[in-house]
Amino acid sequence: MTDSTPIKANASLDSLVPLLPQKKVSIQQNTGLCPPPPRKINNSTHISKTDPDARLAHKKGTAHTLKYKVHHSIDDYKRIIIDCYVTPGSVHESQPYIERLHHILKTYNILFKEVVADRAYGSAEILNQLIGEQIKPYIPWFSSRSGSASPKVSEGFLYNADRDVFRCVNQITLFPSSHVDKGLKRYSAPTKECRACAKTKKCKAKIVKKSGKRYVLRSVFQELYARVTENMKHPAFLKKLQERMWKMEGIIAEAKTLHGLSQAKYRRLEKVQIQALMTAIALNIKRIQAIT
Repeated sequence: MTDSTPIKANASLDSLVPLLPQKKVSIQQNTGLCPPPPRKINNSTHISKTDPDARLAHKKGTAHTLKYKVHHSIDDYKRIIIDCYVTPGSVHESQPYIERLHHILKTYNILFKEVVADRAYGSAEILNQLIGEQIKPYIPWFSSRSGSASPKVSEGFLYNADRDVFRCVNQITLFPSSHVDKGLKRYSAPTKECRACAKTKKCKAKIVKKSGKRYVLRSVFQELYARVTENMKHPAFLKKLQERMWKMEGIIAEAKTLHGLSQAKYRRLEKVQIQALMTAIALNIKRIQAIT
């Protein structure tokens, strides 16, 4: 089971400085009626002089602050932490996921056959790779920067898997494009046929304004999404996700509430990694004592 949690860095927003020199605009120079636009502050424009490894990040409902992110993986039997990895707070949960799974396999020679995580890890690329490595994922899929969900095909269009084409209600064929953008393939109909179609005004397909060409989109992972969607309805899948709630999130809550992992005590990535590892050791000792 895997999950991650943001922790506050030992640095304040006051420590942010521009990455590049900025031009100073005096009040006299600003002669317009409107005030000068506010400065944009993000990870591409500013860095903390106190802790250069910390990054601006926020979770829904929380303020933008400098953070790190701790990625934990546990076994779902005794809840022993088998991997604890720290990244800057702006790193998405899914980015180091596969790499850390391979690290666990290599380090402990654990040939696990199932993994459990929340929907933040449910990108098409991750799910596809896990299935390819014969690891069963109990991970819901979703649409985000970690992966794109399968689009809803416009009403009235049927897909022919053998020919890899779509047919509309008026039996016009939409042929695939060789170009794939963000995992989506475009299927277009001949412009002349669309214009001559009596149902063109009621057509639900998207339209290219310049050429008038009609098209629909289909994910290259469509079969995968259908498979995952079906698995998500299975009682065993739901049970695994419910277990993750108290097993995985319980570990994180304990680490932050009882062992001081809610905030970094030190600065720079290497030292925060040591803090996270020491916290994991303390939690594991408690679990091992309970087992014995």
